Amino acid sequence: MQKTQPQFRSGRRKKWVSLLWISLTLLLSLQARAENTAPQSQYTHLPQGKAHYLQAGQGEPILMLHGIPTHAGLWRKIIPELARVGNAIALDFLGYGQSDKPLNINYDFASQYQFLSDFIEAQNYRDMTLVVTDLGSVIGIHYALQHPERVKRLVILEGAYMPSQEWIQSISPFQQMMFQQMENPLMAKLALVGMNPVPLFLAMFTKRTLSPQELALYSAPFTEPAIRQKVLLEGMGPATIGKDIQAQTGIADIFNQNAKGLKESLIPILLIKAEPGFLIQQAQLDYAQTHFKNLTVASVGVGSHYLNEDQPMRISNAIATWVASERVREKFYF
Repeated sequence: MQKTQPQFRSGRRKKWVSLLWISLTLLLSLQARAENTAPQSQYTHLPQGKAHYLQAGQGEPILMLHGIPTHAGLWRKIIPELARVGNAIALDFLGYGQSDKPLNINYDFASQYQFLSDFIEAQNYRDMTLVVTDLGSVIGIHYALQHPERVKRLVILEGAYMPSQEWIQSISPFQQMMFQQMENPLMAKLALVGMNPVPLFLAMFTKRTLSPQELALYSAPFTEPAIRQKVLLEGMGPATIGKDIQAQTGIADIFNQNAKGLKESLIPILLIKAEPGFLIQQAQLDYAQTHFKNLTVASVGVGSHYLNEDQPMRISNAIATWVASERVREKFYF
């Protein structure tokens, strides 16, 4: 008995050492995984200037496009979860965030579309999941339809995808009034250039209250009136949409091309819906369910326009789960 007791203690000691080693290894592994999913700023040089993007993870690209007047930071809470299932990237459009803001160019649809195309080409992204919101949806949907060899899936949250006239008629009277006010040059300049409109926009269309630090994050790129003039007032945005739709020119043509293309496309689409939402409410949801051939809808709870701030975890979980399920479907059914 005396001979076996030390062996028993030795075996028990080895067991605890092994458990401790496994626990430590697991802890370090989880820590490394967390570090690998934290978004990092990256830069690349394009013909239009320096492009900034946030990136984490590896594998199939999941490219996220922001709207007005935000930037890649809109996706900062969503990137870590998506980085677990792919290469998560959030691009700053030209004039936004930390991308260059030259004052001698136009910031219209054509310029932003070319900037996106050049960025994707430079990074050689293929088999992408494209995640779009706001005016990023107009640009991103157009790109997806023009480049099916590069875009495998499309995620839309708070985006526009209906024909221009049908879309403007479907939005609320409050939204229509906003566009009508922006058609007045003096009103548009006062609202978009006379002051930095970013804090007001974020406060109006986010259900939760953003902290001063968060508002500062969004406001920083537009502290200079000259940049607001070029990007927000003269560029693709609220000051031009209403006029273009009335005249059926400019961005209205892109709305109509996108709507026609989506009706004919078989691309898998995940539509993210919040309550009450802002750009996507019941009328827009009904349209998508009627006209999109390969649609999945995910409800993420209470939210307004900037859903990324209202429901980041539900959005990221919905996208990650859908991407994983689509991969299984593609593997076994195609």
